[in-house]
Amino acid sequence: MKAFKTFNEKDPKNLMLVDVLPLAFRFLHQGNLGFHDEYLSTIASLANSYKCGKIVLCMDQGKSSYRMNLSPEYKGNRQKLRDEQTEEEAENFKLMFEELERIMITAQEADIPVLKFQGVEADDLIAIISQNRVKYGFNKIWIISPDRDLNQLVDANIGQFSTVSRKEYTEDSWLDYNTVLPEHFVLVKVLQGDSGDNVKGVKSVGPVRAASLAEEYDTLENLIAALPIPGKLAYIKNLNEFGAEGLLLNDKLMNLKYAEEALGSENVEIINQVMENL
Repeated sequence: MKAFKTFNEKDPKNLMLVDVLPLAFRFLHQGNLGFHDEYLSTIASLANSYKCGKIVLCMDQGKSSYRMNLSPEYKGNRQKLRDEQTEEEAENFKLMFEELERIMITAQEADIPVLKFQGVEADDLIAIISQNRVKYGFNKIWIISPDRDLNQLVDANIGQFSTVSRKEYTEDSWLDYNTVLPEHFVLVKVLQGDSGDNVKGVKSVGPVRAASLAEEYDTLENLIAALPIPGKLAYIKNLNEFGAEGLLLNDKLMNLKYAEEALGSENVEIINQVMENL
């Protein structure tokens, strides 16, 4: 595609990681099922905006086998949504993936790697590359995704742009969009759980209480060491009952520091080869 010819004019030390499916869903929700050219133009435009000379497309391939082994209920709520689809919705869903396959072929023909492995989610692909930014020789990484879970990867050299909210998440703008410090982001998620992924949190612990507990104990290790916490309030009782086992499970499910474990050694080796040849 013509737009891709401009990539090499950008900084080759800047990398853009695209979370493939959310951008496709944006076109689906607009009723646009022939989005091949628009999808690729969007990627090209973002690469130009962020001066990224290199791009990698990261795509979910089913639910995470790693997380399913930890918790068979993981994302179990999503099957119900698929079962409730109308025939038209199911057909459009199928057509969206067919269009996406065409896009992935075009991208690869333009020497843009597409990473996808069965039983692996894009979050872990994005995480492993971001965590190895220096090893792979990149100065700056821009993550293109509306998934707030990826906020945990943001630092001085890694930013995130949401294709839904149009917000830029950076180290400098962190407190514009988050009510907790970066170092407490994952702990708050561990306490709250994630209804979207069917990960249960501690009952009666919402955003405010989770933030308060994170500020008080600072780390998951400190919080676990303090259990059982004295007190008669319902949320304290629930936290004690949830216990270290529940907290550690949620951490394994939601903390992207486990990306290498989630990917498996064989897939990590393939990623290393792709990134070395990029």
